[in-house]
Amino acid sequence: MGSSADLVKSWWREPADHHWLTHVLASHSVLRWQRWVIGSGGILLAIIGVTTALSDAGPADRFGLAVFGIVIAGALLWALRWWLLPWPSTTESLTLFAAADVGITACCLQDSDRVYGSLGSCNPAPPRT
Repeated sequence: MGSSADLVKSWWREPADHHWLTHVLASHSVLRWQRWVIGSGGILLAIIGVTTALSDAGPADRFGLAVFGIVIAGALLWALRWWLLPWPSTTESLTLFAAADVGITACCLQDSDRVYGSLGSCNPAPPRT
């Protein structure tokens, strides 16, 4: 039997079946709850963006503020999309999550405090075996 890290690596490399996941969530009556949770993540991202933009660690110039404004507006649209429209297709879902990654990275690069910006963009590494 392999280690936990091997199990996670194997799971991560498995192809995802978007339609199966949607069907399972719907059959357990949690699809609406899941959409609410994902949409709430958009609101949380907007709140983090506003508080960072207003802080001393936030963007130092108008360009940085504009980047934050675009990402904040996108985060609010993200929330509305998840709350008001049907479950997205596989392509739309991947596009939404990729846009969130790009937006978060763009904001982290605009932070005037580089340490604060790097904290927003780091991913914890899995433990080494």
